[in-house]
Amino acid sequence: MWKLIKTLVIAAILIGIGCFVFAKFTQRLPIDAPPDDKLKDLLFTMFGSAFLVAGAAVLLWPLAGIISYYFESLFWAKGSAADAPPMYKLAAWLAEQGRYGESLAEYQKITKRDRKATIAYEGQLYVMIYAMGMGDTPAVKKLLQTAQKRVKEEDLPHLNWFYEQLLAGNPEVCTHPPKVDEYA
Repeated sequence: MWKLIKTLVIAAILIGIGCFVFAKFTQRLPIDAPPDDKLKDLLFTMFGSAFLVAGAAVLLWPLAGIISYYFESLFWAKGSAADAPPMYKLAAWLAEQGRYGESLAEYQKITKRDRKATIAYEGQLYVMIYAMGMGDTPAVKKLLQTAQKRVKEEDLPHLNWFYEQLLAGNPEVCTHPPKVDEYA
């Protein structure tokens, strides 16, 4: 509620300044007016217009977020991937669709951008161990060691638990890609 009030106040101030400057300094000058007066009026007109545009942008920005959320909800189903940050949605969706190679590539892209992305490492482990059936191979162990070095200290117990559950074939963990809404 306070965010809406703050947005409305800022927009009102910007639009008010724009209207004042626009009305005060925009006037019809005679044809024989000196060029300096014409230039000054033109500059103040542009200055007032800039404030009007900035005020309209501040006012319409929340509306743009609502509209984009609506269109996003049309293309992404409800569930764990729907509540995820945008960079995880594609990887989780690909894993849910059984396109594991593409999902693994997307999770790897995420870890290249954010080396401490625990959920991306969990996604890679899920795809490699459960979906692709790699089990406890050297490639999986190397990925786990890399993840253990990079993730935040508070996320390390969850990462290790997730790995152990995948190796044990726990259906609670292994029936879906990692729940990305836990880290949103």
